[in-house]
Amino acid sequence: MKLTRYERINLANQFKILADLNDDEGYLIYSKILENGYEDDYHIIFDNYDEVFTQDRCEFVKSVLEMYEFIQLAGKESKNELILEHRFFKFRGYDGNNEGQYMRYARFVINDLDMWDYLEVAKKDLNSHMPMHHRYSAMLDVFVNCEDKYNLTEGEVLDILDAK
Repeated sequence: MKLTRYERINLANQFKILADLNDDEGYLIYSKILENGYEDDYHIIFDNYDEVFTQDRCEFVKSVLEMYEFIQLAGKESKNELILEHRFFKFRGYDGNNEGQYMRYARFVINDLDMWDYLEVAKKDLNSHMPMHHRYSAMLDVFVNCEDKYNLTEGEVLDILDAK
């Protein structure tokens, strides 16, 4: 990562302020790394920050959550046990090891923005402990082809949940 002199000075000063406000000497180390331009040690500062989570990825997560809203609404209205007991009826989240950014964004949308916070989830932490992105993509492919998303039939819901 390359930082301009201005960016280094600006960030170093911010870390000094944080050190004073929080009585935390760790911020002074960050400041020293930046002041001296120790590029090889930038990772100490920036490894805690994810890469940008693109708009397309955000929209994907929101599309999945919206799909689950319609699935769960239809399932509860139908009272069909095959649907209600299906292993994918509850939103499972994403794999914390391989899909961590997706998992954290889903948590952010549900817990911080209070969107879709009424969905039934398999685990509160939204860590599925298994890759889910591919399955959600397949489920969305089936869902988008449903004629009336507001009134999914039992067959459509099962087709969505069984998509691989």
